[in-house]
Amino acid sequence: MTKNDMFAYSTITYKGEELPLALEHISRAGYDGAELCPKDWRWGLEALGKKGFIDLFSKYGVRVASLYGGILGNDLSELDEACQIGSILGSDNVFVLAPVSGSADYDQVLQWAKEACKSVARYGMVLLIHHHAGTFMDELSICEKLSADIREQNYGLCFDSLHLSLYEDHVEEKLSGLLPYIKYVHFKDLETDRAELNKIKPKETWRFGDLGHLECHYMDLGDGIINHAKIAEVIQNYGYKGWWEPEIERIYLDRKKQVERNYLKIREYVR
Repeated sequence: MTKNDMFAYSTITYKGEELPLALEHISRAGYDGAELCPKDWRWGLEALGKKGFIDLFSKYGVRVASLYGGILGNDLSELDEACQIGSILGSDNVFVLAPVSGSADYDQVLQWAKEACKSVARYGMVLLIHHHAGTFMDELSICEKLSADIREQNYGLCFDSLHLSLYEDHVEEKLSGLLPYIKYVHFKDLETDRAELNKIKPKETWRFGDLGHLECHYMDLGDGIINHAKIAEVIQNYGYKGWWEPEIERIYLDRKKQVERNYLKIREYVR
């Protein structure tokens, strides 16, 4: 894991074949890395080959901050694929989502997490679990308990400011139980109060893969209601040094300007 604060940007808003454009935007804005989706590395290997893929990142001076390895479960094939690509590209970690809400019980999820950590350890990498609305790992209490019970050295939490804010008010005041496990940070903003979103569709019915009513309220940094400056301060004061990423999922501006704008905002928060 990196011992310094570094900054990455997600490639979600770019098509796989647009990866060179994404890296150009990311590099010119000042980021240190990019977070990759399967669409990116599948295009990269097919179009460029292993050496060409490595050379693409070298060209722009951008590291691979992390790769998405699918949803935690019995089948580790997508996670293994992400690890293989990550080892080629020099990534320290991969991340997965917790299972969809209602699809597994606590003991099963804990077993899957431990098995996934061991699988990822073969590549010398850290497994990050991304807590996310509509998954088993949604509310603060379950994030804290599962993180404490995994007890694998190469486990870390992919902390997401927005997804915790969908379940908690004043997130900046409630991070103490999560701080020991945070090894990667996603920031994005939320347009409206979580209580209003709960009125539209009760949170008990939220399921990953059917979150359009939430996603339309995700915002660029600084355009919403989340106190990112304070959240960053709390995480930094605990001693965190690692990746910080605006995980922007909707296109509001010209993408190049959007990448640049979010970089400037996250640098305001992380000093």
